[in-house]
Amino acid sequence: MDSSSKTDELGVDGSAGEISMDDIARCALAAQRERYRSLALLLAAVLTVLAGRDVLRFTGGQSLSFGIHLPSQWQLYAPALLLTLLLAVVVVAPMVGLGRSPHRAVRPEDVDVKLDDIYGADHHRASLRQLVEEYRHFATLELRYGARPPRAVLFEGPPGTGKTMAAKVLAREAGVPFLFVSASSFQSMYYGQTNRKLRSFFRKLRRLSARYGGAIGFIEEFDAIGVARSGLGGSSARDGVAGVVGELLVQLQSFDEPQRSLRRLLHLPEHGRVSAIRPRFLLLAATNRAADLDPALIRPGRFDRTITFDLPSRVARSQILEGLLERRSVAGSAMELRDTVELVASMTSGMSQAGLNRLVEEAGVLAWRRGEGTVRGQDLLDAVSSMTLGLSEGAPYSSAQKLRIAVHEAGHGCYAWLSRRPVRVGLVSVRKRGHALGLTASYEADDYYLQTETELMDQLSSLLAGLVAEELLLGEVSTGSQSDLERATELALGMVMNFAMRGTLLSSHPLSPSEMTSFLLGESRERERVELLLHEAKARASELLSQYEERVWSVVLRLVEQEELSEEELGELLGVGQSVTIGLTGAGRERTNEADRRP
Repeated sequence: MDSSSKTDELGVDGSAGEISMDDIARCALAAQRERYRSLALLLAAVLTVLAGRDVLRFTGGQSLSFGIHLPSQWQLYAPALLLTLLLAVVVVAPMVGLGRSPHRAVRPEDVDVKLDDIYGADHHRASLRQLVEEYRHFATLELRYGARPPRAVLFEGPPGTGKTMAAKVLAREAGVPFLFVSASSFQSMYYGQTNRKLRSFFRKLRRLSARYGGAIGFIEEFDAIGVARSGLGGSSARDGVAGVVGELLVQLQSFDEPQRSLRRLLHLPEHGRVSAIRPRFLLLAATNRAADLDPALIRPGRFDRTITFDLPSRVARSQILEGLLERRSVAGSAMELRDTVELVASMTSGMSQAGLNRLVEEAGVLAWRRGEGTVRGQDLLDAVSSMTLGLSEGAPYSSAQKLRIAVHEAGHGCYAWLSRRPVRVGLVSVRKRGHALGLTASYEADDYYLQTETELMDQLSSLLAGLVAEELLLGEVSTGSQSDLERATELALGMVMNFAMRGTLLSSHPLSPSEMTSFLLGESRERERVELLLHEAKARASELLSQYEERVWSVVLRLVEQEELSEEELGELLGVGQSVTIGLTGAGRERTNEADRRP
């Protein structure tokens, strides 16, 4: 077929050059005409039968009779027939319902999110807009340019990064029905029912795409049914997963399965361009465990494209907060709000888009509790404290315990302030929050994707500063440094075994947890390097805190008196010379987010 004939096939009525309408709309128009033709054929058949019966009656012939003649004693058989019918319904009906697709269908006009609602992710908006354009012009691309647009797209990324919202936006922008389903809802306790549900889901997608010119199906938590078939435990689990993955492979491979219609069943000729352009559906799947999926599923031809959703950067977090606050009543000037938003964006490193949305909602709750109708900047800061640090439970300690916790937290806060590290100490507290007996909250002004050995050594010293302060001011250490030592050992081990910073090029990633335990407990050159690194970091912290011992004592005494010190109060005691993740360090068990665990 040459290019001119391909161009002719693009017209709805066979005419060339009708390309102003996109392919989705043309397929929907052609499907509507097909339904009208099928309805006309059905009406013509009914009218023919009725006309034939009238002709026979007019000519004196016997008219056609469609009545059902029952035997004269049919009442004797009625109870048995009714009982048989009832048993059939009781036995067969549940089995029929088990194979139904568990999806939820949504019309595009009922989707409550738009493309402009995706804040702080310009590259995602561009990718989604490009995908919509390719999908709406799939036939033009294939017949004219020989390029097939993606038929299945995989969304991967951490939870709360906007994968489900992106799928809804695609359905709204494309203007086609949206079928939403969770992968776990396909699973059934009866053998083979999972495959039946999958077939039913894809069959419904094909029917909707044939009726409306296109449809979008979205499977959430796709790894629940698409996990790799190798490396499984028992044979029953392996057979079940292999069967489900095999069914997925078949359905993804047969995208172009023809639809049944009265015209095809009667072998009547096609009209226009229906045979040339068959409606297509687009399959979307979301997962945060893309590495666990079966390789046969994510190869080109099945899932043709992968869009990665990552945690937002500081700039993106600022844009997300500004976009969310635009929908709400906010007090204060624009400059004051922007300063607060920038500060909150710096304090929420590692928080997802869903977390930021919840933070703004929490600020609204705090404003409601104050009895005001607007959200202030202080509400945002209070919401950050309640979400990331936890609710304060006071200081239920004895005076001796309270002094020791104050010394520990003062060590962390003073080292972070006086060492000229690129962090800002926002809060030092001895109040109990969850499992943490006290905490030091610090945050970075910018996101850092790489860190040097000097920066990691400063981080190590800051983790050990609480232990050093106890040893320096009180003469002995306590059990409050347990979690500090765990994090410090993990970081030092990474510097030695993963980052090539201490004379070895070995990596600990190939080792299993038991092998790592043996490594830490055994005698080896690498263990000696980790131990030396920790002692070096401790010595740096001890040198700095010893130099400013009087200032550390002033912070300790103020902490014992007030229980919490803000950034401004620390500046009064230590001077304004601090350099500009919420990282939490403190006595007892600390709370910290995953972003700060990554060096």
